[in-house]
Amino acid sequence: MILHAKDLGINPRIAMRWWKHYQETGRVACKKLQRHPGRLNSLAPEHEQRIQQIVEEGSQLCADDIIDSLKSQFEDLKILKPQIIYHLRNNILISIKKPTYNPMTRNSDNNLQTRSVWFMKWKGLDLGYTEN
Repeated sequence: MILHAKDLGINPRIAMRWWKHYQETGRVACKKLQRHPGRLNSLAPEHEQRIQQIVEEGSQLCADDIIDSLKSQFEDLKILKPQIIYHLRNNILISIKKPTYNPMTRNSDNNLQTRSVWFMKWKGLDLGYTEN
């Protein structure tokens, strides 16, 4: 028995204790894992169908749009943004990223022209900024 335990990478004393327990009770000694599944899902199948429709309709989505649409259709629905993101990622297999917007003034024609003039001015000074 000790050789089999060592082959399986189990401490021989533990294997002997398991064997003794099996001989006395006839049951395999195992510890049942008690997992806490956490909070129950607050989204019903009709909510999931609505989410599927929203996803199919629009390609540019953010979590706030989905939450607003669900709350407008289902008044009694109380769901938070992290809950909907978790549900989308794990159950519907969609990942939604936070949208980032560039300010319009950054890429305006006037600003681009100003930067171009500034660059040409400094380029013409022949400063060796790559050399000491």
